[in-house]
Amino acid sequence: MITYSLEQKGYQTLAEAINTFSGITQIDTAFYTLDGQLLKNGSIFQKPEEVQHSLSGYSDEIFSIFPVTMNYKLWGLVICNSVNVSQQRISLSRNYLENIIGQIFESDSDVKIVVWDALGSEGLSAIRNFDTYLRNETSKKISSAPIESMPAIDGHERSHSTSLNDDTSGNIYHSLQACLNYIKNNIDQTISLDEVAQHVFLSPSYLSRIFKKTMHVNFIDYINNQKKLLSQVNSFA
Repeated sequence: MITYSLEQKGYQTLAEAINTFSGITQIDTAFYTLDGQLLKNGSIFQKPEEVQHSLSGYSDEIFSIFPVTMNYKLWGLVICNSVNVSQQRISLSRNYLENIIGQIFESDSDVKIVVWDALGSEGLSAIRNFDTYLRNETSKKISSAPIESMPAIDGHERSHSTSLNDDTSGNIYHSLQACLNYIKNNIDQTISLDEVAQHVFLSPSYLSRIFKKTMHVNFIDYINNQKKLLSQVNSFA
């Protein structure tokens, strides 16, 4: 798992550096970290709906993405709006971006930042196609079986199988399964709806609605039931 070594003030410094880069080069640029933060216009956006709104002006036909690695592990993505900008200018930006991001960590000799060559629309299209293949396969598997049953407090399982409709498509099943897995793996911690929604890239209100509709139980009630079950198991251990 990647360790994100920046404190909040570090993200703010990086946000300002990216904004300075945008001003100097006249290339609209944002930076998205894999811990869910978008740095754009000198500001930090963390809520999924804020991130999505901030990226609403981008189109896959007019931006290039530079993968950024920290100690050779993917850490984030620099997004450059390349409309009316030559590919040569975009390519020349790589070293500049690597320098300004690397300066944030210059006091830490154990951190190595590398900005890789930009992915254009063709590369992004290939990745998107691959993602579609994976999601289709996942949808087939999930749609042929009910979502994981929720154990009740009395130990009996309650089935939550439901038929697919417009609101619970294969992608929604995929997101719900990821949601359940996240809860299962972190049930001994404090878990919030906002936290899980960000993990599965859905808005909290939408996740709450589809969770209740599909699982037939409120999100918070499900969390509480799982914690009670864990407590019961631990008491007999």
